[in-house]
Amino acid sequence: MNESLQNKLSEVIGVNNISYIINNNMDFSVTGYKVMQNQSNSGLIKCAKIMYNGKIKLVYIIEGKKPLSFVATRFGVNELNAVIFNLIQRAMDIKANGFFRAENLELDFNKIFVDTSDYSVHFIYFPLSSGITGKSTAFENEFRVALIKLFNSFPVFTAPQFQRLCSELANGSLPLDVILKKLQDSINGNNYNKVIYENNVQPEYSVQRSTPIIPNGEGYSVYNNQIANNQVVPYEEGYHRKEFFNMEAQVQPQVQSVNRSFVQQPVLTITAINSPVQVVLTVNQPEYLIGKNPNMVNGAVIHNPAISRVHCKISYASGKYYLTDMGSANGTFVNQQRLNKQQTVELNRGDYLKLANSEFVVSF
Repeated sequence: MNESLQNKLSEVIGVNNISYIINNNMDFSVTGYKVMQNQSNSGLIKCAKIMYNGKIKLVYIIEGKKPLSFVATRFGVNELNAVIFNLIQRAMDIKANGFFRAENLELDFNKIFVDTSDYSVHFIYFPLSSGITGKSTAFENEFRVALIKLFNSFPVFTAPQFQRLCSELANGSLPLDVILKKLQDSINGNNYNKVIYENNVQPEYSVQRSTPIIPNGEGYSVYNNQIANNQVVPYEEGYHRKEFFNMEAQVQPQVQSVNRSFVQQPVLTITAINSPVQVVLTVNQPEYLIGKNPNMVNGAVIHNPAISRVHCKISYASGKYYLTDMGSANGTFVNQQRLNKQQTVELNRGDYLKLANSEFVVSF
C-alpha cells in the first residue's frame, strides 16, 4: 500500500475477510464504490460497506482465495508462469479502465489473491476520492517495483524465466504490454507435464496449466498471525499436489562438496528501473561507493546529474548489507524513507531505493 493510502486507512484482519476503516469519511468515493459493485468480472475482491463507530468500514471477502505470497510457496514454475501472466494482464485491464484509479489498488503480495482453481488473480481496490487516474505512469512504476520485490522474495522465482522477466520489468523503456506478450509466448511454447485430474476431467483455462493445489479439508484460514505480520506461513498438512506423469527422463542434479569453513559474501545487485539507460551495479566487496563521478566511486551512475559525485556507500559486515548516505545533496531513500546524512540502514532483498530521483531495486 502506498504512503497516501496508509494515511487514509486502518487495516483490520479477520478469518475470511480483510477490513479497512476509512479514517475520514470524506475520502470515500460513492461513485467508485458503485462502479466496483457493477463490474463483477473486473478482477476486484468483492467489497461491502458498513458503518463502524461512525466511520466507513470496507469489508473484503477473501474466502476461497489464497494470497500470492502463499501461492508462491506452493506452486511450481509452470503454475506461477500462468499466475504472473494473469496478474499483469489484470493490472493492465484495471489501469485501462477509465472508472478506476489505479493507485488505489493494494499491491502488497500478501494481499493480492489467487483462485487456485483457475489461477485467476484478484485485487483489493479502495473506493477513495484521492489517487491518480489510470493514465498516470506512477501506478505502472509502483506495480513494476512490487513485482520485482516479489521475484526477490521467494526461491521459486530464481528460475531463469523469472529472472529474465525481472530484468524486463526493470527496463522502464519496455512497455508492460510487450512484456506480457513475451510472457504469453513463453507459456504457450512450454511443454507442460500431463496432469491427473479428479474424475479424469480436465477443466478449460485461458492459459494451459500444470499441477494445481487442492485444499484437503475446510476451514483453513490463510490469514493467521504469520500472514498478518507480513510473514509467509510454513507448509501445513492438508495441502498437496496431485501426482503427474512425466514421460521424459528425470535428470538428477550433481551434488558438489562445499567448503563451509567460511561464509562467502553474497553478491548484491542494484538494478535501475524506469531509467533511460540500463544500470546494473554488482556489489561483491566489503565497501562499495556509488555516485556520478567514475573516478571517485566503484559504481558510477552518470546519466543523472542530480546524483552526487559520491552519493552513498554500501557495506557488508556480519553477514548483512548496509546502506549509508554520504552527504548527498538530493537524498538517499530506502522504501520511500529519506536517510539523514551519514545515516546507515540495513538493506534487504527487494528494497526500493531512490538516489535523488533515480529508482533502483535491490536483489541478492
